[in-house]
Amino acid sequence: MSSRLLIAALVSTVTLACGGSTSQDSSTGGSAGSGGSTGGTAGTGGATGGTAGISGGTGGASCDGYEDETPPGSVTLRYQNATGAPIYLGGGNTCDPTPLFDLDGPNGPVQLQASGCGHTCEALQSHGNYCAGACMMPPVIMIAPGGHYDETWLGTVYELESMPKECYFEPDFAPSTCDRRVIAPKGSYAAVVQAGSTLSCYDSSICNCTPDASGSCQIPYGGTPDGTKLAAKASFEMPGASLVTITFQ
Repeated sequence: MSSRLLIAALVSTVTLACGGSTSQDSSTGGSAGSGGSTGGTAGTGGATGGTAGISGGTGGASCDGYEDETPPGSVTLRYQNATGAPIYLGGGNTCDPTPLFDLDGPNGPVQLQASGCGHTCEALQSHGNYCAGACMMPPVIMIAPGGHYDETWLGTVYELESMPKECYFEPDFAPSTCDRRVIAPKGSYAAVVQAGSTLSCYDSSICNCTPDASGSCQIPYGGTPDGTKLAAKASFEMPGASLVTITFQ
């Protein structure tokens, strides 16, 4: 073989080797990072490969920082009936588990549960956004005159996040945003509760219950509070609150 042909063959071999390395680096996180440190083309591949950047941790977006925060404790919201007749809370025609109260925080209304099927950003990193097949109507809470009903709040709220698509367990079905559970910010809060003086019921035979020692009880499929609309409100500070009494007058 002539020297000219030998040189051409060597140039061709080197070019193919470099080209293969660049292609592999752009599709794998770890190789992309090391490639970026030794060659411009390989580094570009690592920066533009979304999945590569996340799994290798060397460029692109990170899936850290979307974990749910651990609840700091619990706050008991006590709904006290100081009227002379029974009152009814909750119920309604919805499939979602719904808190009995609305909450305003230091920056306005706060979100008390994750939207959609109820899965947080952290959960959606390990499974799909599946909803339960059954639809269960929320129960109605009946509070007799002089009685009360306690509901627990864990002291957390939900904030909207724009988590990278590649972080989802099912990236092809990733929503544009997800909810992250965080500890309620420090400051003043106000809980507002709505009740009805009567109960609009689908079946009167199952719309009764016997109050326990607290003077309240649950009606599993009780329909919707109706009649005169009543509202009660109480303010408190976070952190620090443990029992908040909200009285219907």
